[in-house]
Amino acid sequence: MKFIIHNPNQLWYKLTLGNLISGKSYWKGKYEFFFDYLYQNNEFVYVYLDNGNSKKYLERFKLYFKFLLWIKINKLKRKKFKIFYDIKNLEDDFFLFTFFHLNFSSVEEINKKRFINFSNALRHSKVKKIVNLSHYGYNSSIGSINLKNAEIALLISENNLFRNSLFFNHYFGWYKKDVYQIPYVPQKRFIRKKAFKNRKNIAMAIGSITLPIKDSSFKSFFKHEILQPMRLKLFNEKDNHPDLYDCYISKVVSKNKNSNPLLTKLKGLLIIYNYIYNKKTESNLSIDRKYHSYDMVDKFNDYKMFVCPEEIIDLPAIGFVEGMACGTAYFGKLDPMYSDLGMIDKKHYVGYDGTFEDLLYKIKYYQNNLDELHEIALNGQKFVNQNFNANSVSSKFMTDLNKMTLINKNYV
Repeated sequence: MKFIIHNPNQLWYKLTLGNLISGKSYWKGKYEFFFDYLYQNNEFVYVYLDNGNSKKYLERFKLYFKFLLWIKINKLKRKKFKIFYDIKNLEDDFFLFTFFHLNFSSVEEINKKRFINFSNALRHSKVKKIVNLSHYGYNSSIGSINLKNAEIALLISENNLFRNSLFFNHYFGWYKKDVYQIPYVPQKRFIRKKAFKNRKNIAMAIGSITLPIKDSSFKSFFKHEILQPMRLKLFNEKDNHPDLYDCYISKVVSKNKNSNPLLTKLKGLLIIYNYIYNKKTESNLSIDRKYHSYDMVDKFNDYKMFVCPEEIIDLPAIGFVEGMACGTAYFGKLDPMYSDLGMIDKKHYVGYDGTFEDLLYKIKYYQNNLDELHEIALNGQKFVNQNFNANSVSSKFMTDLNKMTLINKNYV
């Protein structure tokens, strides 16, 4: 099975140039595990580099130069990659893997011509297109049009949104089949390091609160602009319940747009050079994320329980598997996004009804029933280690794709 990865240096797979320049060299992509699986198990990794204007030679040079830098900072081998700038003539034995966000839509610039150009390029290609719906809540109506035009074979997500999300079905109603559910995979550094009895008997609340969503599709459906309302509630109430939870939730703030573009690029190149050649790098943080200002593994190991609230568009946060892998009991909504993965309430995690009041009630209950909580934490850690590891998730995904392809030769 031939996979061709679209713009692997963009955001999702490894350390990106942008994160390195921003001082977040520890911040790897959520789907690094899948890229590593392809990199380690194939002679070549096929790559499609495109920015909606890649037919021009100058644009191709820019794409290739950025890709080479990305290879360098991630210590990959150039000879492992075969690069394409046009997929029109590729045969249908290729599976193109790409993401909704930044390719079909984005937070801003919803009329970007490159989204339309990319959609049209996919439409005229024979390759089987697989799209991950990460961040699909941004400008969903525009993104849905581009997605439908591209004639996508399969949508994937951390939740079967076709069955479990009213928001998804409102804007993506043309997609009449299951969204393939692929769970998050915690990085190997997330492990249990501290005995349960030595941890704080309160919850740890984590996550980021992103900027208000301004587009009309989101606001008309939810009647507000907040993507993570439960995180905002925990953040606003943090001083009122110090006996129940410590708040490590923070708000993302806007980037500074007044900096000189040329100086910013030169400084970025210097940071990249220093990183590649193991010299000191500088931090240029443009967003405030308390969530990423400390060692998450150590922090999870300081607490018996934690909450990492879901997004209102029916997507979980990657923090839930990271914390569970550290042996910390997870408190999450009672929702099919978890039960469809095989997680059982009061066995692998603690389910609550989605309200702030019920969450606090459940925290209080388990503060006084530590044997039950400890058993849940142990079961949760075991479940994540057995079912959400890189090899099992990646190999299952490949096996399932083979089965679906055999059943339906057209894969649509």
